[in-house]
Amino acid sequence: MLGGTGCGSTDDAGSHPPTGPAQPVESASAPSGAGKISFEAKTVALPGATTDGVGMDFILFDPATASVWIPAGNTGSVDVLDVATRKLTRIEGFPTKEMERNGKKRVVGPSSVTAGDGVMYVGNRADSTICTIDPKKLVRGTCSPSLDSMPDGIAFVAPTHEVWVTTPRDKSIRILDAKTLEEKAKLSFAGEPEGCGRCRAP
Repeated sequence: MLGGTGCGSTDDAGSHPPTGPAQPVESASAPSGAGKISFEAKTVALPGATTDGVGMDFILFDPATASVWIPAGNTGSVDVLDVATRKLTRIEGFPTKEMERNGKKRVVGPSSVTAGDGVMYVGNRADSTICTIDPKKLVRGTCSPSLDSMPDGIAFVAPTHEVWVTTPRDKSIRILDAKTLEEKAKLSFAGEPEGCGRCRAP
């Protein structure tokens, strides 16, 4: 367990404080006659937590590096957890910004991540950019120009070498060139597109 879990939210909350002690979980899908299967939940402390916890939204397991990528918004970092060794590496220096939503102030920053072709892409709500990270060196690379709407979910679309970014506040998805991070197109919708975990090129 990562001191909180992440999934998208159109209210841009992105803040899930740590829950109580980890408890063993019994599988509900154990084969007949196989008996009970228990899983042990382990806790990993994320650096930079405030009294409200660490704000996170979309996290990702990357099988290529056997690591969990955690955009830890209000800390201004992306934390990378090696699953085998449990070593935690912080990639710092991402902008943060205080904003108000539904009468409550919160600090936002990096909030979503997706795996591309030998590169990771991170969306940041503070400055509305998409930045690259080298998954082996764990260093930040280039960033896109600021979008004119706050990014939410992002996904790499391999067949067209694009990064699709949901921007629910203006009811659209932005399509970026995966190499240059320049915006190629804007798709508008009647609703508010949010998660983009299985985007497909038309």
